[in-house]
Amino acid sequence: MRSTSKRNNLLKPTGNAPSPLPYIHDKIGELEAQIAELRQQNARLEEQALRDSLTGLHNRRYLIEFLGRELAQCRRYRTPLSLVLFNIDRFGTYNEDFGQSAGDIVLQRIVHILLSQMRTNDIPTRYSPEIFAIALPYTDAPGAKHLAERLRVAISQQPVEGHPFTISLGIATLPEYGGTIASLTHEAETALHHAKRQGRNCSLHYSDVMEPPCKLLKPSASQEAVRIPTNNLLKDLTPIYEATIHGWLRVLEMKDSETEGHSERVTSMTLRLARHIGMSEEELVAVRWGALLHDIGKIGVPDDILQKPGALTPEEWDVMKLHPVYAYEILLPIPFLQPTLAIPYCHHEKWDGTGYPRGLREEEIPFMARLFSVIDVWDALCSDRPYRKAWSQEKALAHILAHSGTQFDPAVVEAFNTLYEEGDSLLCHPNDILTFPALG
Repeated sequence: MRSTSKRNNLLKPTGNAPSPLPYIHDKIGELEAQIAELRQQNARLEEQALRDSLTGLHNRRYLIEFLGRELAQCRRYRTPLSLVLFNIDRFGTYNEDFGQSAGDIVLQRIVHILLSQMRTNDIPTRYSPEIFAIALPYTDAPGAKHLAERLRVAISQQPVEGHPFTISLGIATLPEYGGTIASLTHEAETALHHAKRQGRNCSLHYSDVMEPPCKLLKPSASQEAVRIPTNNLLKDLTPIYEATIHGWLRVLEMKDSETEGHSERVTSMTLRLARHIGMSEEELVAVRWGALLHDIGKIGVPDDILQKPGALTPEEWDVMKLHPVYAYEILLPIPFLQPTLAIPYCHHEKWDGTGYPRGLREEEIPFMARLFSVIDVWDALCSDRPYRKAWSQEKALAHILAHSGTQFDPAVVEAFNTLYEEGDSLLCHPNDILTFPALG
């Protein structure tokens, strides 16, 4: 039998050889120190990536991340959130006349004035090379307007390098329950654009320039319905109006094939429900055109989002949720379509205030939009979609009844259910609707 003594001796320490443990401990300490230094360097690089090198303010990336965190707080605690965007009036001309170095000095001085006007929780940032932003947590529209006006006056009263400067400001506020970061920034940019167009050196809130469409409530003796003239001139122009609307629908269907046939179906069913409730013929004109154009804002949504076959990311959903705002901006300048705006602009609002784009609730939502939203969901659930098969009508009806008082106006749901139980041919056979509905 072979001896194992020699092999066993290999496992025993020889003589007074030093233990390797202190050396290992030293190496571990060195590695830990290097890791700590790398972490500090990464933190410094990350901080630099979130700051503008010229002004020292945080940049747009930081602002979007901050607004995302604040939006979650707003929804949880039902608090408002405002955003102010501003730029220096005619700053491009000053840069051309005096050079970029002089312009950089102006920007730094303006930031110094900006910081002197900020409260503890306000977050000033450089939004773009020529636009600054201020995030205002826990600040409603009046509070944001007050701060913006205070800043405007402060800058106008403090010349820089002997040159007087003014600023234009756009303000937007998220309501307690609704809205997205994309809608907030879009509304602030829109308000800033209007401030520049109105002559500069002024501050405007989005609500000042883009008021919600007038509410079409259920007709009553105490409320005047929106009037669409029914004189001979309108009758002569109606074919032109119809051709224009149908042309837009064809453009939308070419861009988004999922909408094909949907607009005609929801228009027919909405008119049927509106007549059942007792809306006047003048109101029915607005209902019809508004229903036909309810998704016209999707023309402004990028194709890669609108036509994406899979699920949208949260950021892409933020962009998609802007389509009611785009619809408002498309239709507002057209006088004959202004009474129809309630449906394109507000059909994604919800009775409990959790909808978009403005987070309206209950009777703040125009009646036409409350009426249409039930039909819109009904048709969507009862139709095949790329991501699911059509629901049975029993399942779809149960969904609508279950969301009465949260997503939908209970009175509208009750009227819809009554019509359905009576066997209304339009509601019970929506897929048989193939042509544009006649108004009569």
